[in-house]
Amino acid sequence: MDNPDFIGKVAIEAKGEPKIKRVGLKVTGRGVIREHQDVLAGDQVIGHTTSGTHCPFLNYPVGMALIDPKYAEVGTQLQVDVRGRKVDVEVVALLSTRERNKSKTFFSRKRLQDLGAILKKDKFLKSDFLLGRSIFIKKTV
Repeated sequence: MDNPDFIGKVAIEAKGEPKIKRVGLKVTGRGVIREHQDVLAGDQVIGHTTSGTHCPFLNYPVGMALIDPKYAEVGTQLQVDVRGRKVDVEVVALLSTRERNKSKTFFSRKRLQDLGAILKKDKFLKSDFLLGRSIFIKKTV
């Protein structure tokens, strides 16, 4: 709301402070959280999860939730109700787009450039190389 004026600013200000906040969750207990599960502070329901899974790059389960802003501080210990069982979680910071672009990825930009040079040199199929998660490289004949 730092910008002096934009379309819809009056309507946003009229609604007041947000009643929920999106946060990242790191599972510190045993279990994997999924979407639409209650987030608890003690016995009080303070929100619900929007997603969750095991993250192979981090080697622990993670998720996101919409919760009461009072509990959104990084490091806050909460629990998620997973099928009647309470799983311990910790509120963690979400990466912004800029931070995500700067963070280390599976392949760095330099590594991708090096692999691209190999593809051109050895006449590999570029489309087979850039498949996303799985990399299959086939040599053209």
